[in-house]
Amino acid sequence: MTQATRCVAAHRVDDVAFSPDGKSVAITSRGPFRGTLQLFDIDSGTARWTYPRAPSFDYGAFSADGSLLSVGGIGKARILDAADRHIVIRCGPSPGTESSVRAYISPDGTSLITLLERNVRVYDIRSGAETLRFRHKNARCKYLRYSPDGSRIATLGFGEHGIDVWDAASFQVPADRARRWSRFPTGDGPIVSLQNVPAKTNQMQFGGCSHVLVTAAPNDSVIRVWDVASGTLTGLCDTAPGTKWLRLGDGSGRVALTSCTDGTLRVWDVATGQERTRLPTPQGFRLGAVNGDATKLATSSKGTKSVEIWSLAGGPLQQPAPDAAAPDDWCPRCGAG
Repeated sequence: MTQATRCVAAHRVDDVAFSPDGKSVAITSRGPFRGTLQLFDIDSGTARWTYPRAPSFDYGAFSADGSLLSVGGIGKARILDAADRHIVIRCGPSPGTESSVRAYISPDGTSLITLLERNVRVYDIRSGAETLRFRHKNARCKYLRYSPDGSRIATLGFGEHGIDVWDAASFQVPADRARRWSRFPTGDGPIVSLQNVPAKTNQMQFGGCSHVLVTAAPNDSVIRVWDVASGTLTGLCDTAPGTKWLRLGDGSGRVALTSCTDGTLRVWDVATGQERTRLPTPQGFRLGAVNGDATKLATSSKGTKSVEIWSLAGGPLQQPAPDAAAPDDWCPRCGAG
C-alpha cells in the first residue's frame, strides 16, 4: 500500500465517497454553522469545486455514470452536475421540518427519489416535475438502494421493520394516477421482505446484480448476503474477530472495510469472504471508504480537515456487468444464465 494523495477539506471531515470511476472523491465537512461539499481530483489532491450549504449526502449518492451527485439538506434535496456543481434539480423545501432529506438517482439518470422519514417523492430529473408521492409502510425509513440495472429498489426501515424489495416500476406511476400519500406506491406492496434481518442493520447495497443484497450492522463482524427472490439469507462474510467499525464499499456491494481492535484496517472481498488487504490503522482513524474495484482507500482521522487517499495492493476487483454472468458462489441466478 502506498499513500497517493492528501485532500484538505474546508472544515472537519464528515463523510467521504468515491466516484464510480475512482478518479474523484466527494467530501462533506462540517463547519460551525453549515456543511460544505467539495469534489477533489484524486491524482492532484486539489478541489475541482466547492459547494456550500450542503449538510449531508449519502455515500452512494453519485449517479451510475458519475456525472451527477445528489445532496440532501434540511427539508430539501438537490442534484448537482459533478463537472461544475451546477444545480440540475432542486426539490423542496418541505415546510416545518428539521429533518434532512436523502436523495437517490436512478441508474439511468432519469429519476430522483427523495426520502424524508416515511415520505417518498419521485421526480423526473429532466423536467423537475414530481411524478409520484407515497408514505412508506414503515413509520420511519432509513434509506433505499437501486439495483444496478434499475429494476429493483430496496428500502431499509428502522429496528424490526427490516428490508423490503420493490419493483422499481411501481415508483414510476404518473402523479395523476397515484393516490395522494398512499400507503404503498402501487399494487400490493413489496415483492419480498427479507426474513430475520438484524434489528441494528444500518447498511445495505445490491451485490452487483438485482438478485443479491448485502447488509451490515454496527459492532458486528459479519456481512450478510441475501437472495432477493426468496428473501432468505444465503451467505456470510465473517470478518476478523474484534471488528469495531465496518463499512460496505462504495456502490458495488462486493467490497467492505473493517477496523479491528488489533490495530489493523482490512479490506474484504464479500463474494468470496476473503481478506484482500491488511494495513495498520492510521492514528486517530475515524472514517474510511473503499472504491468499487478495491484499488483505492480513503481515510480520515478525528478532528482533522484532511482525507488521505491510499493505493491498495492486490489489483482491481473485477465487477460483473449489471445482471450479467457472475460467479456461481456469488449469484447462482446470474451464473446460471
